[in-house]
Amino acid sequence: MDQANSNATPSAAPAPAPQPAPAPAPAPKAPSEFGVGHIFKYLFDAMKSPFEAFRDNLKHLDNPKNAFILAAIVAGIATLLAIFASILAVVLTRGEDGITAEWFRLGHIAFVPFIFKSILLYAGLILGAGGIFYLSNLVAKRQISFGRFISLSSTAALPFFVASFLSSIARLIGRITFNPNRGGGSGAGSIEDFLFDIERAVSGTSSGGGLTSLQVWNYIAAIIAVIGLVYMIIIAVTLISNEMAFENKSHALYFGLITLSLIFVLADVFVLPRAGRSISADLTSRSASSVRFEGTTYDCEDYREITRDITEISERIRIESAIRARCNN
Repeated sequence: MDQANSNATPSAAPAPAPQPAPAPAPAPKAPSEFGVGHIFKYLFDAMKSPFEAFRDNLKHLDNPKNAFILAAIVAGIATLLAIFASILAVVLTRGEDGITAEWFRLGHIAFVPFIFKSILLYAGLILGAGGIFYLSNLVAKRQISFGRFISLSSTAALPFFVASFLSSIARLIGRITFNPNRGGGSGAGSIEDFLFDIERAVSGTSSGGGLTSLQVWNYIAAIIAVIGLVYMIIIAVTLISNEMAFENKSHALYFGLITLSLIFVLADVFVLPRAGRSISADLTSRSASSVRFEGTTYDCEDYREITRDITEISERIRIESAIRARCNN
């Protein structure tokens, strides 16, 4: 009996509780999802390695939405750089006491029109270049999207915009540090003395010859601008040649030559002169003609008002003189 009980089958263990189903894995991002942070990272990488960065992000850059966002960001960066350089150019001046910052001149800048026109200019250049590339692509019977050419134009343009900013800063340094009456550093350890020491070391003015600081910095500005322009052209030609995939490399060279020449001619003849004059008017219409005298700022409108007052006073003096002469007789 005990043996039978000992051989009895034990009772079954309770069934385990059902486990919740695992959460589904997140779906991979679609190619159109290219956030602002990714775009800034791409631009940083493209400044160093444009070909590799463009190739690695091509699935994003081919999307028109991402391409237009990229163009807007590049145009915004260029506008911010232009605003910063313009503020320095307007505020920093050189007087008898050295380099000074006349912050009152900021009130003479028409910031809203300046920003609006600058964004339109830079965005227009990028979109215009992309449009020319796209039309040339259709003529060459290629099937490359418009968004890809917009991204290509933005990628190539950013180094040139940065170089233009650095070039303008170099010219500004030359303008505010140039002093034809200065024969040597003051030894005060200021930035002005440091820049003047660079001038003497580079140009040899300590020995009585060589270039002035204005000329030295203008040469530096020109070199920076040329480097930026050449780098932009190399990036554009390299990316175009790779995307168009011409079997004959000479055809790729001719394609880049024709499209880039057309872009530069149209921009230089029709766009930049008119846009440059309009933007410069917003920036310098009052600041360049203003003067500060005994704590008061005067501009052209003040000059016209003072001229009217002087004319009126002169007329009154003439009338008074005529009346006095008549009364004395």
